[in-house]
Amino acid sequence: QVTDDLSVIYKVGLDTYTERQAYKLNKNGLSFPNGFYNTFDIANRIWDNSVIVSYSKSVSDKLSLAAKVGGNMRNDLFESTFTSSQNQLAAGLFRHQNFVDNVSSEFRQEETRMGIFGEVTADIGNSLFLNFAGRNDWTSAVEPENRRIFYPSGSVAFVPTSAFKGLESNFLNFLKIRAGVGTSAGFPPPYSPRTVLAQGARSFLNSAGATVQTHSVDNFLGNPNLRPELQTEYEFGVEGKILNNKIGFDLTLFRRDTRDLITNAPLDASTGYTSTSVNVGKIRNEGIELSLNGTAIKTDAFGWDVNLVYSRIVPTVLDLGGSLTEIQMTGFGGSLGNYAVVGEPFGIIKGTGFRRNDQGQLLVDGGGYLLATTGPVILGDPNPAFTSSLINTLTYKGFSLDFMLSYRHGGAMYSST
Repeated sequence: QVTDDLSVIYKVGLDTYTERQAYKLNKNGLSFPNGFYNTFDIANRIWDNSVIVSYSKSVSDKLSLAAKVGGNMRNDLFESTFTSSQNQLAAGLFRHQNFVDNVSSEFRQEETRMGIFGEVTADIGNSLFLNFAGRNDWTSAVEPENRRIFYPSGSVAFVPTSAFKGLESNFLNFLKIRAGVGTSAGFPPPYSPRTVLAQGARSFLNSAGATVQTHSVDNFLGNPNLRPELQTEYEFGVEGKILNNKIGFDLTLFRRDTRDLITNAPLDASTGYTSTSVNVGKIRNEGIELSLNGTAIKTDAFGWDVNLVYSRIVPTVLDLGGSLTEIQMTGFGGSLGNYAVVGEPFGIIKGTGFRRNDQGQLLVDGGGYLLATTGPVILGDPNPAFTSSLINTLTYKGFSLDFMLSYRHGGAMYSST
């Protein structure tokens, strides 16, 4: 605490865990008569450092200001070692040196992210609240020319029941109106911009029984133009409490635009690769969320609180960049899969369908079989029409029980056996 109004905070955090997995089969068994031993060791470590300078000042009885600036640096490191051994020498002893044949692989993934940020808030008469913030991040996960991204935000909230004292009553206990625009960033996994080399020390045996080593280009095609994605959300909401705080409500209308959405896209194997990461031009999610909460039963010993949440989100692909009109994001084999198609819901399911005439009737060939389409067509929308949940809290003499019922309406699914 530098002064009564100014403070400086430095925080450092370490989040780490290790995991060891082992799969053991003694020799003379049915599935692996010669014995089998797998080990998989994982180590994950996250260092997080932050410096925050905060300032707050009560200018008057009706105006309070607060501001903060700071910086953050985070380093993520993930390492794993996999070893597989066969042809056990002595039964019951599980050490890799007790097996004739051993194959191992190692994986290491590291990312560093740095950011600076600032925020200013104002409280006017305990009824009008203003907030403006911004953050700039740099990440090592993409090429140097694409590492920087800035995302600001701003919001305003007005509480009529505090501004106008006569408005508050036994019926209307609290009312708040809010609006805001915010942005956030998303980053791809490390090394996504690069095509890497796959190495195999014991890929196969030749006709003489000698081990053959291989070096090959990985199936994943790196995209050096990959950029962080940016989400911009516009929100308007009303929340309040009525009937002596027995019933509460919260209504939110929002629109979320995602630019340069990062997604994996399958590639034809004839290209030499099977997948890559791409930035999808612009995706829009529009929706509404309504929450109602209240007390159904309240006695000296027993209470039942209920919270009902309804949500409807409509995702639409607005642009894919350049002249692209569709991208296959996932596949179940051939053209069947989830697509991003301009003007359609995000993730639409496309695949081979059946041909119909202008009246919508199915067409059949001379043998009585349905005629298939010559190319993929839209089969369904996997996005639900709406979702809802009912959260219940039961209390009895100091004990509580929470349970939830959820419901999802609509949304196509693909299933096969």
